[in-house]
Amino acid sequence: MAAEGSLRVGTVQQSESTLGSIEPDTGEEHAIVDPSACVGFDSTIPPVGTRVVYRQSSQQQDGSHETLAADVFPEDHDFLGTMVKDNGSFGFIQVDGKEDRVFVMPIACSAFGGRIPPLQTPVKFKVVMDHKTGRPRADFVRQSSGAKAGPAERQSVKRERPDVERPPGEVYTGQVSRVKGNFGFIQPDDSSDEIFFMPRGFKAFYGMPPAGMRVGFQIVMDEKTGRPRADNIYPEATQGEGAPAELLRTG
Repeated sequence: MAAEGSLRVGTVQQSESTLGSIEPDTGEEHAIVDPSACVGFDSTIPPVGTRVVYRQSSQQQDGSHETLAADVFPEDHDFLGTMVKDNGSFGFIQVDGKEDRVFVMPIACSAFGGRIPPLQTPVKFKVVMDHKTGRPRADFVRQSSGAKAGPAERQSVKRERPDVERPPGEVYTGQVSRVKGNFGFIQPDDSSDEIFFMPRGFKAFYGMPPAGMRVGFQIVMDEKTGRPRADNIYPEATQGEGAPAELLRTG
């Protein structure tokens, strides 16, 4: 009998055509995964090293214990949910269609002025592991598409356009929204979903840019994940006067 699932963030450690495994950031035992569980990867086990979010469960079979992974998505996947609890300094989001409730703090709710959204607000969010608690929590919480923003949120919440088409080779502009170690995300100006990036995508300067930097970029398909990735990224200031000299490559 399977136990109730719970969200985890981890890294794919084994990837074969019919079987794989994921190492959770919590340090728990690896979760077994089969292609049908990889709903965010077209039912294909992603390559070794891919960062993922998944639902973990346990089952007893023939006297042995197995940890299983289900509903496997890329780490940058947007979950949908509803605010169901506000305790002032923290709250909980009920994941749509699931039993999971995800912990959230005001610092993750910059789109709501750094406050927990009102109860029953439809939201979308990322899931990350909290290194202090070892538990999953919501990050980058935003108003869900189609929901009505209250007076306090109307100025900070952009309208969502998730189906924006992006022809190959076209140049886009946006703002670096998050930087997490050796990768990050750009929020395009067209208000569509965030775009993943890695350091090698920056052709005009060294290192990782700070959150909030304005950039220009192109979009390519990542060969490993099959998902869009920002490439040929440069500080927007380099299109004109005033580009920070310390950011530009000199050789």
